[in-house]
Amino acid sequence: IYLVTTPEMLPFCHDVYQLSREEGHEFPFLVLSLNITRITLHVLRDGLLNKHIKLEDDVWGTCNFYYACLMYHVYITWKSKRLTIQDCGDLLKQTESTARTRVSNLISVFEKFLSTHYSVAVKQSAREQISKYTGHTGGKTCDMARVTQANEE
Repeated sequence: IYLVTTPEMLPFCHDVYQLSREEGHEFPFLVLSLNITRITLHVLRDGLLNKHIKLEDDVWGTCNFYYACLMYHVYITWKSKRLTIQDCGDLLKQTESTARTRVSNLISVFEKFLSTHYSVAVKQSAREQISKYTGHTGGKTCDMARVTQANEE
């Protein structure tokens, strides 16, 4: 829900959906989403997001953003390596390993992608689309840039 109710995430969600339906390289979006949720919850439970949660003072926002970071990792890997459904299991194993060992890196890479890939106009259009269909302008977004900057200090 976070991906489709947060204006900064909606354009990315559209891109993931389009890739999931690309002939010859389609992937089971729902199944991957459930697995990414599982991975995110394990990372949270094991305390690997504690530093980020403490800086943000927001468990829900931090977890949602980290989920999006993992979805981006899957998306960019699938797209760049032109993976197929047969690669799904290996990609999930690799994603889980990366999720546990490169938390801050995944966050900073995704932040950079969001800030450079989608224009303000695209994000504003997403905000209007969300408002039109839901009656609100999206949830609170997590300021992970502040978290990443704190990690580098």
